[in-house]
Amino acid sequence: MKVTKAIREYITEEIDDMFAPKLAEIKKEKDELQKQAVQHVMYYKKKCDELNKEIENDFKERTGYAYTTPYRSSRSIVECNLYEDYVVSSNPKYKELREKEEALDNKREKSLRNTIAMLELGGTKAELDEVLAQIKEELN
Repeated sequence: MKVTKAIREYITEEIDDMFAPKLAEIKKEKDELQKQAVQHVMYYKKKCDELNKEIENDFKERTGYAYTTPYRSSRSIVECNLYEDYVVSSNPKYKELREKEEALDNKREKSLRNTIAMLELGGTKAELDEVLAQIKEELN
């Protein structure tokens, strides 16, 4: 069977619909981990700000001078170099989810290529339906 643009779009849509729920579930978990990372980073940045104020006040009490920094870019004594992206990407659970997402996406691409190749080599509508049912069964 010649695979036309309409047939290719149909197959792509069917296969994408099969994989969408699992990919959406993984994305939801990744988004939750990202949200937690942002909360953790904000918490520790606030702690750094509090520590800076405490150190500045202690410095002023002990020396009688207000703390000034020789650097124009920063007024902090303690620098808080935490970034949400690093915090979340270094999380083992996030790495596991990313690998799982990548494996599913690769499986989706392979299923799509194999199904189209099967049709190009003379597959029928019945065989197409059988292959799509088999892919759906493998996912469950």
